[in-house]
Amino acid sequence: MPTLDASQLLQGPSDLDRPWVHHLNGDTSWLIQIPRTDGSSRAFFNLLLDPWFDGVEVAMHRFLHEQEHLVPSAVKVIAELEEFLIQTEAIAQRLRGGFATPDNDSAPASLLDAVVVTLDASDHCHKETLLEIHPSVPAYGLKRSAKLMSCFHHFDKVHTIPFYSSGSRWQDASISVGSSGITLSGLQTPNDYSTLFYGCVVAFPNGQSNLVDLDQGNGELSTPSTEAIVYLPHGIRPAYLAHLATAKPAIRYVALIQGLNIANFGIKFGGWNFDSTLGAFATHDEHKTHFGLTSMFETTIKYRMEDAIAHALDAEEARTAPLGTHWRELDSGESISLLA
Repeated sequence: MPTLDASQLLQGPSDLDRPWVHHLNGDTSWLIQIPRTDGSSRAFFNLLLDPWFDGVEVAMHRFLHEQEHLVPSAVKVIAELEEFLIQTEAIAQRLRGGFATPDNDSAPASLLDAVVVTLDASDHCHKETLLEIHPSVPAYGLKRSAKLMSCFHHFDKVHTIPFYSSGSRWQDASISVGSSGITLSGLQTPNDYSTLFYGCVVAFPNGQSNLVDLDQGNGELSTPSTEAIVYLPHGIRPAYLAHLATAKPAIRYVALIQGLNIANFGIKFGGWNFDSTLGAFATHDEHKTHFGLTSMFETTIKYRMEDAIAHALDAEEARTAPLGTHWRELDSGESISLLA
């Protein structure tokens, strides 16, 4: 049974210095933990991405589309995730030589700092899972998912993530997440009326003073450098992501999370985009129990990285796209630290 165990992950103080990504199920629910640089006594900023832990996922109506996980999620309910976050902070305090647990009277209602939902489809915006989250947790979504979460009348605040579609000044097309220094920017495929080919950039301050970026536009040094995780559950073609490479101030992309499977019932999901990252992780590739009308037409093809490139790109894109060597799959409950 997949589980999360912070005691197996945090072994020394250095484990508190870099972001962690945790695959919470076999599909596309993730916990991203980013070391805090805002003076907080807590070790990590906790961002929950596209949560769907248990139960069925229905699109429009059960007779049309219904599916559920085959692989158990590492956490079945939000309360189990909160227990993991409490465990994480307790271990972090011990590693820092402080108290093992916070005072209960001053403990926040939730250790989740933000929930981000990229799509309004119910395998990303799963109402039953979202309603388990404490209403005080800020919710962020790309336009249609933000609107849907607002309709739930559950979260105290729902924020719309702006799209960063062109140009170099990414900060002009981002939204700040509290005072953490973390920002969110949306990515999209032009004229994508299905709104399936969306994604987001989670950018954050590095916090390590020995790493600097040189802004080629004005020659100024920026310290600490900005790093980012790029999340593309259904893939976006490289041509629509070229502006990420010229972003100013410069961004160091430390992880790419993207689906490699192609599910084809008239729409192609997944594919390849770009690799200027230290790590790339497959997502949204779970084989699920599938019922309803769409199950009669859907076929799912599991691609290796090289095959996904060949399938998804035209000849010119395939020629110019770097292959990279850092792809890996994290199973449900597996975690990894993003090394500097």
